[in-house]
Amino acid sequence: MRRVALSHAPMGLILLLASRVEAYVGPGAGFALAGSFWTALVLLVALLSVFLLPVRMAWQWHKRRRISARARARRVVVVGLDGFDPKLAQRYIEEGRLPNLEKLAAQGSFCDLQTTLPALTPSAWSTFSTGVDASRHNIYDFITRHRGTYQPLLSSARIGPPRRHLRLGSYRLPLGQARIENLRKSQPFWQSLGQQGVFSSIIRVPITFPAEKFNGLLLAGMCVPDLRGTQGEFTCFSEEPGDGGVSQGQIIAVEEVDGRVEAELIGPYNPIKKDGAKLGVNLRLDLTDDGAILHLPGESIELQRGAYSPWMEVKFDAGMGVGVRGICRFCLVSLQPFRLYVTPIQIDPEKPVLPLSHPASFAVYLSKRFGKYGSLGLVEDTDGLNAGILDENTFLAQAYDLHAEREQMLFHELERNRDGLVVCVFDGPDRIQHMFFRTLEEDHPANRGKATEEYAAVIPELYERMDEMVGRVVAQVGGDTDTALLVVSDHGFSSFRRGVNLNSWLHQHGYLHLRDGTGLGGDWLADVDWSRTRAFALGLSGFYIN
Repeated sequence: MRRVALSHAPMGLILLLASRVEAYVGPGAGFALAGSFWTALVLLVALLSVFLLPVRMAWQWHKRRRISARARARRVVVVGLDGFDPKLAQRYIEEGRLPNLEKLAAQGSFCDLQTTLPALTPSAWSTFSTGVDASRHNIYDFITRHRGTYQPLLSSARIGPPRRHLRLGSYRLPLGQARIENLRKSQPFWQSLGQQGVFSSIIRVPITFPAEKFNGLLLAGMCVPDLRGTQGEFTCFSEEPGDGGVSQGQIIAVEEVDGRVEAELIGPYNPIKKDGAKLGVNLRLDLTDDGAILHLPGESIELQRGAYSPWMEVKFDAGMGVGVRGICRFCLVSLQPFRLYVTPIQIDPEKPVLPLSHPASFAVYLSKRFGKYGSLGLVEDTDGLNAGILDENTFLAQAYDLHAEREQMLFHELERNRDGLVVCVFDGPDRIQHMFFRTLEEDHPANRGKATEEYAAVIPELYERMDEMVGRVVAQVGGDTDTALLVVSDHGFSSFRRGVNLNSWLHQHGYLHLRDGTGLGGDWLADVDWSRTRAFALGLSGFYIN
């Protein structure tokens, strides 16, 4: 291994998103019924590509050979640890907890990097990818406002239905592909490398959905939607659904009758019906002494209390032979009272209905190679923990299961790609610190009524786990003197004890006005009098001038 670096970017802001963005994948997005002419055209283009493949390979070989003659390294490996904090890393290095990162720091360099303005994950990783700031790549926040309605939109991607449809009675069959656009501006550096013949493997870097074409492989990261079109909406079937105050997720009341629970798992909107009604899948659970037998259409599996099922396929029948397939995991949280948690229903990587990867076969290949995996952008379900549906242990189990899936992909690409670029970003450090940073301070207000001593070691152990993984990366690439290894983060972490409602402040100072008889409690600025409002806040990164 030729060069090593351990770099971080400090950030004081650790605000969680107040709410995940609602559906932005409209009915029909991602689905198309092409005519025979288009099918024939696709086959013709595919055959032409096969015949031209030797010529393309020869040209790529020539470009790689020319670049390699000037290169200082034949391969660059970037391990991204989202939210990995430089101060904590230094502290744990001094305590002897991070021996592998300590060796990297001694062999290469260890320094703080300045993060972006605003200091938010989507903006920071977009700058990492493109080398420009938010004024040029256009990603200031997780969400932005619709210019006509001021309602929230995902800032990084726009998805719309096909322009034309064939109407058959109550059915509305899409003709052509969905309109899918990546709203991040500027060009990621792996596209520039690809233009020079350098091959790249890009795994789960944020703000890469929809996957764009370039000379390499890419699996999209943050902002991939779930099958319902949201950024992550769990389901909980419960005998005690509570007062309905959970803002994220679907809490569905069920009843146990003679040791059996029956329910319907709600999926996406019907993409081929005019009414666009939501599709559903019936499920049944036969309860046992310490678990249950879950029955889905065509499949049954035993659930143990407190443990996750494997990824399960769920297929929603839209009619006329059209099915929408997704995947999810189930966790039987408790039996008395009955409570079943279901992860957000995610796009099946083995049969993706939206462009998860480039080429499209890459997502399928990884699923065939390692088994089904989480495809959602914000895949660790912090909402489930915040809502009290998951406890700390089940959340950590989920986060580390997802981390293990990504590790498999990284080491596989390190083995395959020995002459180019490999980048893999791990989200677990960010999500776990968001939920457990309170445990580093005994008097933190978020500790009230929660277990603290039991989870006091969660963050130190998180850093140790990341260090152990980096050690295995070093072991795999260490014998290659032409490989440059970088371990980087997009921001750091610090204590967060209080927040400010910016719209309340704007209202109090006369910048934001409400309709008569209303208050600030309305969802998404629903009660704002726009004719008198001069400024408003949406998201985490600043104000909008009206």
